[in-house]
Amino acid sequence: MTEHLKAQKDLWHYFSIYIRLRDCKETTGTLTHGRCFTCSKVVPYQEADAGHYISRVYKSTCYDERNVHLQCVNCNRLLRGNPEIYKKRIIAIYGQEVLDDLEHRKFQLALFKGTILDDMKTYYQEKIKTL
Repeated sequence: MTEHLKAQKDLWHYFSIYIRLRDCKETTGTLTHGRCFTCSKVVPYQEADAGHYISRVYKSTCYDERNVHLQCVNCNRLLRGNPEIYKKRIIAIYGQEVLDDLEHRKFQLALFKGTILDDMKTYYQEKIKTL
């Protein structure tokens, strides 16, 4: 594995942990269980996914915290993100402007290289500590 791929994998690891813990705390008040963003099922933190509204293939929105939320495996993997409900929830929580911004930005080029990946990883490691 190249150094760049390892840095991406490490960043995703900490970002995913942060998203799932953030949503556990916001939805149940604990760090052990969270409510799925799209179906509201309560699931253990370790069994949840950090699911994207706009696919993580689009790097410009991959690490946008408004685009990623705790999801159960059924919604994220089997229902491919449950996009229609996900979209409605984004609008309800953040507003139409955020949805429009995410959908517009997905086509923008974003390059995450070297120290940017490391800096982002450190940022999310610190955010995890604050939860």
